[in-house]
Amino acid sequence: MLAAFALIFAVVLTAGSVCAEDPINGSDEPVINDLNSSGNGSTNGTNSLNAAGSTDESDFKTSAPPIGTVKGYWIRYETRYLDSVSLATLRSQKVTDLFVLTPKDNLKAIQPFIDKFGGTGGLRIHAWIICFKGSDGWINLDPNTTAGKNIQGLIRTDVSTLVNNYNIQGIHLDYVRYPGTAYKYANSTRIITDFVASIRSILSGKSIYLSAAVMPDEVILSNGAGKYYGQSYDELADYLNFLVPMTYKGNYNTNTQWIGTKVAHIKSLAKDKNGNSIPVLAGIQNYKGDGNLQLLSAAEVNADAAYAMTCGASGYVVFRYGIAKYVAYSVTVPYKKVKYRAWVKKAYKVKKWVKRHGKWVRKYVTKYKWKKVWKTKWLYTSRTYGKYVLT
Repeated sequence: MLAAFALIFAVVLTAGSVCAEDPINGSDEPVINDLNSSGNGSTNGTNSLNAAGSTDESDFKTSAPPIGTVKGYWIRYETRYLDSVSLATLRSQKVTDLFVLTPKDNLKAIQPFIDKFGGTGGLRIHAWIICFKGSDGWINLDPNTTAGKNIQGLIRTDVSTLVNNYNIQGIHLDYVRYPGTAYKYANSTRIITDFVASIRSILSGKSIYLSAAVMPDEVILSNGAGKYYGQSYDELADYLNFLVPMTYKGNYNTNTQWIGTKVAHIKSLAKDKNGNSIPVLAGIQNYKGDGNLQLLSAAEVNADAAYAMTCGASGYVVFRYGIAKYVAYSVTVPYKKVKYRAWVKKAYKVKKWVKRHGKWVRKYVTKYKWKKVWKTKWLYTSRTYGKYVLT
């Protein structure tokens, strides 16, 4: 199935824009359009930095070089994605980074991606870690609770294992937020920022990037809490090498201009303690929205990425490699009994349609089969549905 869809990825087209900051050279090459195609770091809630290591902010910046212009994918860890494309193909399409989903209970799943796509002449590999959401829903991230203490400790242990045992170039935090309830907690942004700071301290002195996928519409309340998610772009900028706002226009029922507006706004806020802006990458959705997984055209993805970059983005990450355009599957649905005479009437209409539509259909519907069906007095039917699904 995956082979049926083409990978399209390259330099974005320059588009005229009123917010143009650093437009790139024009190109006829499209961007990615997928092969198939979102607490406190302490253990006691009071001093997350001590819990994870150093408290000296000067230690929090890694020795990783500037990230440059990023053209990347979020990609799941399953073998079918690993096997679907070669490094040569990705390099030819100017891909620079892969953000590989790395399960907390299966860290070794990232190794095949490192082997195939990393190394000299390869891509930068980032371990994409889901923080505070599990298979059963959101996890309490408050470090003063048992659940919060445990999950934060587990993530820090996993990050330490990854950076010390795997040849990765980045740690990428996802779901590092509240589920829209941050306004209920006066210290919500502090809890999130402290947790991220504790992850940063683990990377101290290492040439490894730390980044986070953030929501594009956070508002900080007067008491310092996040209105929705607890993600203060300004506070996080002290500890992250770059931010990736998930500017998924389909999910917000908006347009290309909205993507650029959000990127420019977040970039204006995401400044470290010295007042320097950190890079902001646009998270680009390559399908119409979570309610409709039909792929966007290469031209539309191109336009979204180009506009984001003219508005200050340092690149883009496409969500995601491996979203199927369309998958049909069968669902058997029991129906109420249908009277014999009513069904025969409908069967004649179907037979008439079949006769009009060629031998390739008619050969499967013989006269014998029709008679056999008509003799059935009562009938249960089933229906086959086509449905867009995430793969």
